[in-house]
This record gives sequence, C-alpha cells and structure tokens, in this order.
Amino acid sequence: MDISLVCLIYLVGLILLLLELFAPGVFLGITGVAVLMAGITLAFWYHSPVWGISLLAIALVLVPAVLIWALKQVTLSASQNLEDGYTSTEEKFDALLGKEGISLTPLRPSGMALIDGKRIDVTAESLMLDKDTPIKVVKVEGSRLVVKATGPTKIEE
Repeated sequence: MDISLVCLIYLVGLILLLLELFAPGVFLGITGVAVLMAGITLAFWYHSPVWGISLLAIALVLVPAVLIWALKQVTLSASQNLEDGYTSTEEKFDALLGKEGISLTPLRPSGMALIDGKRIDVTAESLMLDKDTPIKVVKVEGSRLVVKATGPTKIEE
C-alpha cells in the first residue's frame, strides 16, 4: 500500500474530527477516530514504524490542540464582576421589606403586585393568592420579593 494512500486515509480521519466541531454528534467523531486509527495502523503495517509513530504523534498533539483552540473560541473570556460595577438590577428592594400592597394578578405562586405605588413581580409564600388580596413583603432575596396575605383570601378553583 502506497504511503500517499495511508496519508490520505489519515487526513480523512482528521477532517472528520474537524467537522465534528461544527456539526456535533457522535457519528462524525467516532468515524473520524476509527479512520484516523486505521491510517495509523496501516502506516505501522505497510511502512516503517517511523511513519506510524509520526502519524500517532501528530494525532496526539494536533487533535487536542485544535480542540482546545476551538473551545477557547466559543467560551466567554470576560466576566462581569460586582467590583467592576456590574449588577443584575438597578433597583434595590431591601426598602420594601415589611411594606404592604395588593396583588394585581393571581399569585400562583408568582405574579404582579402594587407595592409602594410600583408594579413589582412577587412570589407568594403560600401556593396561591387571589387577585386584589392584601399582601405584605416578608422576605427580600436580591430582586425576588416573597409576600404573604394579610387579609382574607379567596382562592380560585
């Protein structure tokens, strides 16, 4: 078997592995590894061990290097830290703790409420609260407000 045919088989394996990066799935990757291994094995059988070791070394260095490079291209390199001034919301809800309001929508368990003159997304402490139920903010976790009913409730069935 000619060395150019062995190199062609090996190159087809590398190309299949490269295509796996752009069309993820199992078929191209497994086929690429199998064809790559076949090229290395044929180089050992039909030519000197130098050819087989050379192709094996290229596969052990080139394939992981390309994989690492590709992963670096698609991963986020910058982070948005609080120290740099990044926040998830401009509003501070700590001042609403203990304030009372009224549910504008049924809370199942989340919905809209009117608290301190503002429409705010809230979560009910119990499973469901009906619309127009008097509520009170009992817990603030970042931008999540937990409320409970302070007056009579009528749960819709």
